[in-house]
Amino acid sequence: MKRYFLTTLFFLLAAFAPLQAENYLKYIVSRPAERGMLYFVLPSQAECREEGAHKGSKLTFDVTYISPGDSLRLNASLLLPQIQKVDSLTFRDTQGKNHTFPTERLYLEPRKSKWELRLSIQVPYALWQTLLSAQTPLTFRFSHKGQPVVNYSFSDKAWRRQQGIYQLIEQMKND
Repeated sequence: MKRYFLTTLFFLLAAFAPLQAENYLKYIVSRPAERGMLYFVLPSQAECREEGAHKGSKLTFDVTYISPGDSLRLNASLLLPQIQKVDSLTFRDTQGKNHTFPTERLYLEPRKSKWELRLSIQVPYALWQTLLSAQTPLTFRFSHKGQPVVNYSFSDKAWRRQQGIYQLIEQMKND
């Protein structure tokens, strides 16, 4: 009876294990570069979950990191119902400390009935890794002159994916 139970348990675990695993390598493009190894993380999304004009709007972003380097480049596209100025991006760490970075506007152009604002932000790599180690999903807080414009948060599933992607990059760097 015990053997039957263990055999059944083994097959059940084997059957459901692939449902939990995700191949994070498909989100990363790595190439040798002049200054080291370039890691490009394919575009990801977060969503505005707050009430108001921006609710449901999406943030799409990609990340470029050259190892060994001390910072990464985060390029973000915000799809907004009206023209907005954004000059900073803030993240809050697990200790409640805010980390604010200036944004560089790449372009602002109409997309159907909305406006797409493309920004570029330089973030220290070590801080990005620390922020990704948090249990709760990271929130992107975009502001203009200290006044909030829009906040975007990850779903739990998207957050776990982000954590897995950057854990894999760390492993690739150290190999």
